[in-house]
Amino acid sequence: MTDTVNAYDAIQAMGEAFPPQLAFAGDTDADYYAWRARFLDAYRRCLGPWPEPVDPETTIASEEDLGDHTRFKLYFHSSPGVTVPAWLLVPKDLQPGETRPGILAAHGHGNGKDDIVGVDQGKE
Repeated sequence: MTDTVNAYDAIQAMGEAFPPQLAFAGDTDADYYAWRARFLDAYRRCLGPWPEPVDPETTIASEEDLGDHTRFKLYFHSSPGVTVPAWLLVPKDLQPGETRPGILAAHGHGNGKDDIVGVDQGKE
């Protein structure tokens, strides 16, 4: 047995011990689309069943005027028994009926979504 001393070597050893079952090895568009169908089926089975749809029942917990926009702290239901905290930033110059592109910022690391919207962890 050979010990691995870093993550790269450990991942390489795993790849050798457990070769991919659905690696793509084709040359044509048809090969790709046939592989893609098999891959998507396996991927969906790995994800497990989808949760039942729910009414989001959005609740506004707080609202803060930040000059050019308003920041709302929201809570909404994403699936049965799961409530998600979120921030919504709305520009003040947005006219009724006007639409603009939105940005979804996934939480990431550190303070997550709070850092992205400028929330000081000591205040909220």
